[in-house]
Amino acid sequence: MKALNLYILSRYSDAENYTEYYRAMAESEKTERYSQEEINSLKALVDLLLDAGAKLQLFENYFYGFVIPQIGKEFDILKIGDDSLLNIELKSRMDEERAREQLTKNRFYLRHLSDRKQSLITFDAQSGRLFELTEDQTLCSISAKELIKRMGTITEAYDEGIEKLFSVSHFLISPLNTPKRFMDGEYFLTQRQQEIKNEILKEIDNGAYYAIKGSAGTGKTLLVYDIAKELAKRGKVGVIHCGKLADGHKYISEVCKNIDIFPVVWLKIDHDMSSYRYFIVDETQRIYKMQFLKLLEKLKQNSTPVIFSYDSRQTLARSESEDAIPNLIESLDEIKLFPLTNKIRTNPELAAFIQGMGDEGKINYNYFYHAVDLLYANNVAEAKNIIAIYKSRGYQFINHTPSQYAPATLDEFDTTVVAHAVIGQEFDNVIVMMDENFYYEDRKLKSRAHPNWNYLYHQMLFQEVTRVREKLAIVVIGNPDVFSHLINIKQIRVAKVK
Repeated sequence: MKALNLYILSRYSDAENYTEYYRAMAESEKTERYSQEEINSLKALVDLLLDAGAKLQLFENYFYGFVIPQIGKEFDILKIGDDSLLNIELKSRMDEERAREQLTKNRFYLRHLSDRKQSLITFDAQSGRLFELTEDQTLCSISAKELIKRMGTITEAYDEGIEKLFSVSHFLISPLNTPKRFMDGEYFLTQRQQEIKNEILKEIDNGAYYAIKGSAGTGKTLLVYDIAKELAKRGKVGVIHCGKLADGHKYISEVCKNIDIFPVVWLKIDHDMSSYRYFIVDETQRIYKMQFLKLLEKLKQNSTPVIFSYDSRQTLARSESEDAIPNLIESLDEIKLFPLTNKIRTNPELAAFIQGMGDEGKINYNYFYHAVDLLYANNVAEAKNIIAIYKSRGYQFINHTPSQYAPATLDEFDTTVVAHAVIGQEFDNVIVMMDENFYYEDRKLKSRAHPNWNYLYHQMLFQEVTRVREKLAIVVIGNPDVFSHLINIKQIRVAKVK
């Protein structure tokens, strides 16, 4: 994205073609249409500053409508220099409290640029007034001349490529991988997440069942643990994680004394659950049917409200698919279902590649897939070397879960981190491997039988690759046919462009 001169941009006011004009100037892929009110607000700001004595060169190198990649957080006007930055939000009619909240969030998203002095401003086009967010999170009036002064202090400003300043790791936290940041509240919920949270917190003391359903990357794990943290202020919360507990689970349990997190095997013992005011079951699609029914019986006995969180696609075993727990949840009387649909925690390019990898009929032609490295090894020894190289680059290797009884190729690789151990977790960079157990049939990725009859290789692979946030590497071992299919996904866009 390129920076613009705000004066030049503000001179055009035809709403019908404004977005196209802006896209051409900024080399932006923005598709949302600018309204006439938004266009008029920018012009009003520029005119106000001109009347107060601003010179034309002061309007250089501003990013207009910049969106943090993957997060979706947008800034109306942003300029970043060597030692200072300026953010201006435009309002056709200002609500003071909402403006304050917006600038507070902006400060959060800009705070990683801590070596730069921040000026966070809101412009109310209706009144022609400017307001600044103070250090104590209040709004105070600021004059146009003072804003002009701030504009003049920004030196060596970026004129393109500020995307590199906004790595996703600065903003996307995982309760399980970054539990301290989670417990310290270093995150914001999306509007949809906040709506779900508010409705559940308002009604949950009336009992009944609640379900949060969402695929990988929709933020359901953050949401359910955020709700758990809020409910812990009211009483004890029991959280059942249907997988292996991570260090993050243990940290949250230790820091928040009113939250107890258990692995699903806890249900095998006849525990007294009456001391818990609420229960949350995370990754519920992986619970066994008998465990699920036993849990429901206990909850009914104690009239304990429960929140189920699940993704029907994230099953790792035949028994999980056959039990179809999501169907049982959705058939419960008085169930209140809250779907999460927007992928906020997944790089859209990676999500598109993963979809095309599973089904070639769903290949997205709009990406070059720069975030995906496809690697080939002739044998296990070469694959180990490649994985070692990528681990030195900061990639997390995730292996398929091995069988406890029957040997397989995957046993020759590090099994410290496997598919079953990373449920609900996220990593910036991930490397996985595909061997002779994978193949394509009718353009769909399939897998041969796992040594453990109940495990499914292709479902494990899906679990592994959906843990990634920024970069994905896939090592294909001695399987040229599968490698050809994967490499074709990246080449399709090149061929189309030519």
